[in-house]
Amino acid sequence: MTLPRNLPNLITGSRLVLAVALFVILGGIDAALRHADVADPLHRVVKGFGAHDRLLLNVCLAIFVTAAISDILDGHIARRWGLQTDFGRIVDPFADKVIVCGAFVQLVPFREAQIASWMVVVILARELLVDGLRGFAESRGVAFPAMASGKLKMTLQSACISWILFALANLSGEPWARWVTLTLVWSALAVTVFSGLQYVFHARRVLSSEALATLTSPGDPSRPGAT
Repeated sequence: MTLPRNLPNLITGSRLVLAVALFVILGGIDAALRHADVADPLHRVVKGFGAHDRLLLNVCLAIFVTAAISDILDGHIARRWGLQTDFGRIVDPFADKVIVCGAFVQLVPFREAQIASWMVVVILARELLVDGLRGFAESRGVAFPAMASGKLKMTLQSACISWILFALANLSGEPWARWVTLTLVWSALAVTVFSGLQYVFHARRVLSSEALATLTSPGDPSRPGAT
């Protein structure tokens, strides 16, 4: 079976489109719930978001889950049929970070999401730090692959966002749902911090003078996966 070489890239690109749709809907719901003072031409649109907030939150859930599945799908296709490209290697993790970090940012105004702004800062700081370490290491010719904690971090963050969207849409006001949300949010944050520290210690080890004396190759140019 022959697949178009750009198929994984098309799937990755569609994930960015889904991210834009997710952010627009969540932003509209937030504006409607806060009764934002908008220009007259947009007033009816914003009111529409508020009138159908539960339906739209379920749409957001479907969008996010679809994006998560597409992340698994494009990586599998690229590896299975040897369709890895430099574009995919760069844009695939970028798309993952955009939709996950962007979703956390968009959910901050929702009280029942229980996501504080400082938590999002920690999440974003971890991503910037790891990307910086990886770029520095690979510029020195030292391999810096994804680690298991990075994959666990992405999985837990995605599960957390999916649950929050589901709870906001279908379990609003349920005390037990709030406890589940709180547990998932703090668990995702803890794993995010742990993963970041593990990458820092790994970078310190591989970038030591001994490691630099025997440079390794950058590794397989295939998609790096969750980081």
